[in-house]
Parts: sequence; structure tokens; C-alpha cells
Amino acid sequence: MGIRPDLGAIMQAIGSRSQLHVALEREVGFRLDLRGADLTGAQLLGADLSHAMFHHAHLSGVNFAETDLTDAFLSYADLSQTQFHDVNFTKARFWFANLSGAMLQDADLHRMDFRQTNLVGANLIGANLSGAIFSDANAANAWFESARLPDAGFLRTDLSGAHFGNADLNRTHFVEANLSGARFSVGGRQGAKGLTQAQLDQAQADPDNPNLEGVLDAETGQPLVWRGKPLDAVL
Repeated sequence: MGIRPDLGAIMQAIGSRSQLHVALEREVGFRLDLRGADLTGAQLLGADLSHAMFHHAHLSGVNFAETDLTDAFLSYADLSQTQFHDVNFTKARFWFANLSGAMLQDADLHRMDFRQTNLVGANLIGANLSGAIFSDANAANAWFESARLPDAGFLRTDLSGAHFGNADLNRTHFVEANLSGARFSVGGRQGAKGLTQAQLDQAQADPDNPNLEGVLDAETGQPLVWRGKPLDAVL
């Protein structure tokens, strides 16, 4: 079922605002208030939604292609199965949001705060996640292949079944993260880069250890061995 006609007309009007109109909004400190709005399946292509408030909004399946979400508040929003292509995420906030199954391939998400965010099955292939923080998040079965993750931190994050083939993991931190069944090298493809034994030793996994086949310690050149802690009941 598509978006309601009245909401569709409103979003079309918002998306067609001129640059002068947007500049006047900024001058007086106006923010688009779409808190709790049901925009399921909407096409918001190329819209300027910077500074907009989407708290608790229903945005499942929305297409945000070429949209400006600078400084947008997306906390607690349902963004499942949402399409993000060539989107400006500068200073956007995703705390507690549902991004399960979202398409974030090649997105620039550096230094983003994914606090308690649901990223189950999300496509983050090739994304720039350098310096991003994943605290108490759920990224089970997410795709991080070829993603850039230098200085990123996964704190108590569920990464079970996640894919990291060819990802740049230099200085990435896996503190009490669940790496059960995570794949750092799959099907003979290039393994994750920058991964060290010390990084792995901070993580947890149970019952299935991460797949480290063919992945070498970036510091010693030796094959990586799973020596992390068993998964505890409160992770």
C-alpha cells in the first residue's frame, strides 16, 4: 500500500521548495517537524530534508535517493528496508532507529553514532564508517564488505553472522562484541584488512566462532586464531 494521497501532496510540496525558501527557513531557525508521521513507501528523491525531525516516524521502504539529511533527527524512526543512495548524512542522528535491511551501500557515515541502532541485515558494503560508534547495537547478518572502518568502535554490539570480507579494520575496536559466525573471509575472496589478534581477543563468540580462514594478523603476518571469550548471557 502506497503513501496516502494527502501526505503525498505534502511531501511533494516539501520536496519542491526552492533554495530561497530553504534559506529563509534556516534564517529563522525553522525545522520540518515530521515526528511520528507515516511516510511508509514514500519517494523523497532529491529533497532537502536537512534539520528535519523524524523522531518515531514510520519510514519503512522510503527512497531517500540524493536527499539532504544534514543534521536530521532520525532517532527511534522505523527506517527498515529504506533506500539511501547518494545521501548527505552530515550530523544526522540514528540513535535507537530501526535500519534493518536498509540499503546504505557506499554511504558516507564517518563518525556516525549508531547507539542501540538496529542494523540487522543492513547493506553497508563500501560505506565509509571510519570513526563510527556502534554501542549496544544489533548488526547481525549485516554486510560490511569493503567498508572503511578505521577507528570505528563496536561496543557490546551483536555482529553475529556479519560479513567483513575486504573491509578496512585498522584500529577497529570489538569490545565485548558478539562475533559468532562473523565472516572475515568468505569463499576465497580477499580477507579483511588491518585485523589483528589483539582486536579479536576483545570480542566474544558462542557457539560458532568467526570465520577467519586465510586472514592474517596485520601486525605479525601469522594466521589469526580465535581466542576470544565465550558469549555471556548479558551481551
